[in-house]
Amino acid sequence: MNYTQEQMPETHIASLATSASMVELTIGVPTFRKKDKKVEAEAEVSNGAAKGTVSASKKTIISKKHKAIESLRNAIRSEYHYKKTSPWLASGIRLLPNGVLIDYQNTMADFQKEFELLVDDFMDDYAWEIAEAQLKMGKLFDPKLYPPVDVMRRKFYMTVKIMPLPDSGDFRLDIPKQAQEDLREQYDSFYKSQIVAITEDIMQKLHTPLSNMSKMLDYAAEDKPTGFRDTLVQNVLEVVDVMKTCNLAQDPKVEQIRLELRDALMGVTPDTLRNSETQRVNTKEKVDRIIASLPSLDM
Repeated sequence: MNYTQEQMPETHIASLATSASMVELTIGVPTFRKKDKKVEAEAEVSNGAAKGTVSASKKTIISKKHKAIESLRNAIRSEYHYKKTSPWLASGIRLLPNGVLIDYQNTMADFQKEFELLVDDFMDDYAWEIAEAQLKMGKLFDPKLYPPVDVMRRKFYMTVKIMPLPDSGDFRLDIPKQAQEDLREQYDSFYKSQIVAITEDIMQKLHTPLSNMSKMLDYAAEDKPTGFRDTLVQNVLEVVDVMKTCNLAQDPKVEQIRLELRDALMGVTPDTLRNSETQRVNTKEKVDRIIASLPSLDM
């Protein structure tokens, strides 16, 4: 089945504004990668290639501390922010259920501290990193690519903005009544389409760990174990929690799948799955049934 606005349960649009907030996460980390047109032109000439056929860039700083900042940025976005929120606006603003708002704020505050510490640690070595780059890059070194410390420090930033979600009745504009009604209809239609997108996002988040669980449990006692990790069960349970808080439309299909998953994994641990073929078979059968019941999302 596919989700459409018509198939979604009736949603009270105004109540959505009291159950969720908008959140915008921005993290700035310089790439220290610069396009080098001179190298491109020289490579084209020396190889008899046409103009525009060669693309060349240089890494102006290669640093383990910079890589640590990039790794933290990716973890904040992919391993936490995207898991706790749902798509809302094309600009990158996402929807945050108010049920996880406090936890989200506290976790992001901890991430912010960690981010700032890593950046400060990198900046302490910035002058040394420039000297190292000059040694490594030879003639490709260009001092103009390395701004002063205070300028470079401002290129690293992390901001989290949490904003209230307006409802369709929040029109206080001095415009004719018919125009206001048209705007409300457009807004309500937008809300409904975004709720469909949120539900699809929940199913997408669920599909990957469920499919992985099914794959990892697919072996008999006499077969070589797949060697699944202890996080196999926890990865699914985390999405089960998300399904409860992110089901803003109170879609009974989503809640039914959540309850089936919760029951299927009740008392199931990585060790019991490793040690009991019966437990693996039963759990895999339940998981496969749930996968088959998921909406078709071109996955």
